[in-house]
Amino acid sequence: MWLRHRAAPRVSGDLRRAARYPFVATAEVTVEETGSVIATRLGDLSLHGCFIRTTNTLSRGASILIRISAGNSVFQARGKVIYSQPNLGAGVEFQQIEQLYLTVLEEWLLEAQGLNTPDQVA
Repeated sequence: MWLRHRAAPRVSGDLRRAARYPFVATAEVTVEETGSVIATRLGDLSLHGCFIRTTNTLSRGASILIRISAGNSVFQARGKVIYSQPNLGAGVEFQQIEQLYLTVLEEWLLEAQGLNTPDQVA
């Protein structure tokens, strides 16, 4: 099952491929080059990536493993830091998502859009 989504509105300089939605969750980011682990929170989420809130500076282009937890669900993927804003956070593009985790991501996005609630049974 693939999530059907509306195209994200384009803002000057905005290169997003999918709509982003506010999403509250905890995340753990492992920087592959150094092995350092950063505990953080999500700011928003899309089918292709997310924004993580952190005061730790992540280098643009850094390869990471991100693990996101919300409720009883967990999502993880390999990703790449697309941009970094000092003392605010970083934009992450998901690069490798296993099917199990893609299903979790799609469910979260449906919830964020108000199309599904955590209590609904598929």
